[in-house]
Amino acid sequence: MDIRGGYSKPHWTDILWVRIILLPYTTALYIKWYVTWIWRFNIKKEEYGEEEKFYLIQKYMNCTKTQWESVDDEQKREYLKLRLWKKAEFDEWKAEREAEMKAKLAESSRYKSIRRYLKNNKQQMTFGPE
Repeated sequence: MDIRGGYSKPHWTDILWVRIILLPYTTALYIKWYVTWIWRFNIKKEEYGEEEKFYLIQKYMNCTKTQWESVDDEQKREYLKLRLWKKAEFDEWKAEREAEMKAKLAESSRYKSIRRYLKNNKQQMTFGPE
């Protein structure tokens, strides 16, 4: 079980001056990776491997590396079965998920009471003299 969260012990490469020194190296690595990605998947039209599919899913979900590592392997396999690395299928899945959440919230009595409170207590912030 991973309990690091967003506040894990920093690594020596997380220090700002180390990152500044390593910036040209990491930039070169990124450019190399990006050119390789373009060559393999846009020009040669290769099929995505499992790692590339996971990368695309992570990118579409806007997950950080730490967040993605905390996702269960079973859940990742489910994402692969749903073919979420394809943008159209991911968008459809996300829309379904948002509709489910809206339906769940609409049935929640706590959410209804919060909405009622916000509707009845419209307090506005003013910046002038009262």
